[in-house]
Amino acid sequence: MLIHVKTDFDKVIPLEVIESIERVENIKEKLLRELGVPLQYQRLTFAGKGLENGHTLRESGVFSSQKPTLHLQISVNVSVRQWSGDTLRLEFESSLVTVHEVKVNIQEKESLHTHAMRLLFGGRTLEDCRCLRDYGIEMEAFLDLRLENQGDFLPDNILGLAFGTMEGGDPASTYGNVAAALEVGFRHFDLAERYKTQGHVGRALHTSGLPRKELWLTNKIDGLPSGDYSSVRARVEAMLAEKRLAGKVETALVKLAGWS
Repeated sequence: MLIHVKTDFDKVIPLEVIESIERVENIKEKLLRELGVPLQYQRLTFAGKGLENGHTLRESGVFSSQKPTLHLQISVNVSVRQWSGDTLRLEFESSLVTVHEVKVNIQEKESLHTHAMRLLFGGRTLEDCRCLRDYGIEMEAFLDLRLENQGDFLPDNILGLAFGTMEGGDPASTYGNVAAALEVGFRHFDLAERYKTQGHVGRALHTSGLPRKELWLTNKIDGLPSGDYSSVRARVEAMLAEKRLAGKVETALVKLAGWS
């Protein structure tokens, strides 16, 4: 008997099957030979219902139709490399998933805003409205995630009001103050190079045991001569490399001399 298999990319494949004994996994083997798609990436459906290995086509109700047509979805495993060095693994039923939908999945797992994400494949930025298949992404792919915070939002769990960390007397008292602020719900902390309290702030944040993604740090440098861009760059990079602050500052502010 002849059946047809329609793929996500509208290719129709005719297959000769033995009606009484043909199993779902036999069909997948034939599709492997026809398309070269490994079995683990194949998902077959009929009339919107998934077909399970171990069952015959007759048991799955395929022959209730005079012209049976199966639908083949080719799943995609996406590995997202993050700025932290960690890799997030996502699985989708089809390469027709949009880039925006990928970002939504990342948001659900990492509590990041979709509009702050930029996904790259082979160095090319992926557009939200396009599908993974538009970029030739099928079965497996590595994407790179970049964050582009435009300064127009804070994560939902972050208070717009930051807790200041300047201490006029003993900088060591910062540790206790930050710990108390964390206890009452503060997650946004304002620092500055001249406060000289970064180490105490970093120790309090680390001791709290809170996930790093739940915190938001603003750090400032000032007293820079206007136009001295090389000095600005060097000091900003040194600030961003401050390991005592858990290796990350969300917002860096630069105040030039003569500005109020």
